[in-house]
Amino acid sequence: QAEQTRALGASPARASMSLLFALVPLALRPLPAARPAAAAALRAHRPRHLCRHLCVRAEMPNLDGTGSLRTLVDYPARMDIKAIGETVGDDGFVADMQKLAEAAAPARPVEVRWRDKGRFRSVTLRCTFRSADEVYALYASLDADERVKFKL
Repeated sequence: QAEQTRALGASPARASMSLLFALVPLALRPLPAARPAAAAALRAHRPRHLCRHLCVRAEMPNLDGTGSLRTLVDYPARMDIKAIGETVGDDGFVADMQKLAEAAAPARPVEVRWRDKGRFRSVTLRCTFRSADEVYALYASLDADERVKFKL
């Protein structure tokens, strides 16, 4: 193959890249900005679930109990939940988040990691959930705590 590419005047690396690009389906190729007609033709064949920069749009779980966590996750499942709150002295934020997680997911002890970087404190709770109801219960209890600013 290297001899064939040299005969054509292309480097082996360039030939392998063009071969790889030829194997990529049209729907996944980036749109050519320099050729508007070609871009329009590719856009017409691109599946709707792919966005412009090749990011797959996945269904995010609804935290009100009606989301996809019931169907997409096999339980029991071990998941990391992150709660981020403002640092106000030593107010027991880490211990309180651990208590909330242990109340919502009592299957195993909850592992806790936390980081304190100035204004905010981040607590990662590694929980073992037996059902989606436990996940939704933990998110509901995190919502009820006014110190929690973000949940991931």
